Amino acid sequence: MTLAEQWDVDEAQLKATWRRMMALTHPDRMGDRSKREQQIAEQQSALVNKAYETLRKPLSRAVYLLEMHAGSSISEADRLDDSALLMAVLEAREALEDAQTEPDVTALRQENAERLAQTVHKIGVRFRERDGATDWAALKKLTIELRYWSNIDDACREWQPGKPVMLQH
Repeated sequence: MTLAEQWDVDEAQLKATWRRMMALTHPDRMGDRSKREQQIAEQQSALVNKAYETLRKPLSRAVYLLEMHAGSSISEADRLDDSALLMAVLEAREALEDAQTEPDVTALRQENAERLAQTVHKIGVRFRERDGATDWAALKKLTIELRYWSNIDDACREWQPGKPVMLQH
C-alpha cells in the first residue's frame, strides 16, 4: 500500500470495516466463551477501536504515518518555528478569548476550519509525492501546524461564555 493510499482514507469504507471488525471482536459476543477467549476479544476490540480512531482523524493519522514510515514522533515539546504562523495561531487564540457570543465563536471556528482544510491538503500533497521523495521534515512541521489548528478547533467546540479558553499545543 502506498503512502498516498494510507493517507487518503475513505471514511465510509473505514467505518464499514470498523463495524465488521467490531461485529467479530466485540466482547459482548463472547459471553458463552472461556475467560481467555473473552480477554482476547477485549484486547482485539480495543485494538480495533484504537485503529479506527487513529485513522479517522487527520492529525492522529499523520502522526501515526510519520512514526511508522519516518520513525519521527511528535511530542508536546515540538513547537512551530515559523513566526508568521505562530502569530496567526496566537491571533486566533486571542480572538477566541475575546469572543462574547456563540456567533462570534462560530465565525472563528469557520475561519479555523479553512486553515485546517488547507493544512490537511498540504499534508496530503506531501504524502502523495512520487519516487520516494517524501520530505519527512516538512511533513512533521505540517503535522505540528495541524496540531495547533486542531487545538483551536477543540477550544472553539468547548467554548462557553465567561469561562477561560484552555488550549494545549
